[in-house]
Amino acid sequence: MPAGEILDGLRAVVAHPLLRPLAAVLATRSFFGSFFGTLYALYAIQVLGLGPAALGILVAGGGVGALLAALLAGRFVRRLGLGATLLLSAAIGGAMTLLIPLAGGPLLLAAGLLFVAQVAGDFASVVYEINALSLLQTAVPDRILGRANA
Repeated sequence: MPAGEILDGLRAVVAHPLLRPLAAVLATRSFFGSFFGTLYALYAIQVLGLGPAALGILVAGGGVGALLAALLAGRFVRRLGLGATLLLSAAIGGAMTLLIPLAGGPLLLAAGLLFVAQVAGDFASVVYEINALSLLQTAVPDRILGRANA
């Protein structure tokens, strides 16, 4: 993609008062999420003593939360409105990450905290991402939508 096309998409996002902060949130989450995912696995296995199968079950629980979020994301917007849905889902997703360093003690308790954090955190993140992307799709002209999304 030529630099001019990339700049067209970037300008569309940066110029929009709602898309600019959403892009900042998504970029931050994407950047730090890469570190977090790696450290999460190391923490669960090496520090908490979970086996690889237990970690796989936790991650699969997150997938169930994400699937439920995909089914229910529209209902939250209809009930709460877009702004409240975005704020609430971001807050819940962030709060769930706080459960992870709190996981400790007996293995079952630690695994339970991680499971709640994984399911609820992935649920909230997917609700946020679906609605943020929907806002992007309605706010940006079709001719530059792909560039703005990138």
